[in-house]
Amino acid sequence: MGSSCTGSRLRRRTRGQQMIATRHGRSPCGRSEPPGEAGSRIEEGHRFTRMNAVVVRRLGGEDWRTWRDLRLAALADAPGIFHGDLAEERAYDEARWRTWTEDGVKVAAFDAGVPVGVAAGRTPAERTGAVELFGMWVRPEARGGRIAERLALEVVAWAREAGRSQVELWVICGNDSAERVYRRLGFERTGAYEVHPHDPGLRKYVMTRGTLDSPVRPLPR
Repeated sequence: MGSSCTGSRLRRRTRGQQMIATRHGRSPCGRSEPPGEAGSRIEEGHRFTRMNAVVVRRLGGEDWRTWRDLRLAALADAPGIFHGDLAEERAYDEARWRTWTEDGVKVAAFDAGVPVGVAAGRTPAERTGAVELFGMWVRPEARGGRIAERLALEVVAWAREAGRSQVELWVICGNDSAERVYRRLGFERTGAYEVHPHDPGLRKYVMTRGTLDSPVRPLPR
């Protein structure tokens, strides 16, 4: 572990791609590459309506297509930020996607029934009492509201219900927009840093908050 972001290189990306970057996964943001199977495909022509029409809910095993489509779209959109290989995950079968959907928690945001954002949480065996928030992503046309915050806080709520005291996440050094979102939600840096496992030129740092800390809902602007 290092002690700072000094020397870290954040690749040039669109503002949308820089919005949220956490450990272990990407969230679909923009051009999706759906696998071509019937299910909750991400619609390119969908027009985002309004914030109060967005529904945020946890996914179950029957929602595996939603998790799959969002996950693959995220990997296609921002391969340098998240862990995972697009070609490898595209080859996963239904059983594997179902199992992954049910592992920990997967939360999705829907606008008029169309999935526009996702976040996930898991309970690392090596860190008792903690939940790791990862895979945060919101479609570009749905950004600028409070969808990312609602997704993250739903993972925090799940962690609290599971009896976990802390939620932690990783942010790529230089991804200031992501840090601003998480700070609004009560996350703070811990001082821990690591080199990105897939790109030695990138460094990442840990942010954490308690499950009983405020806020428990998105803050007004």
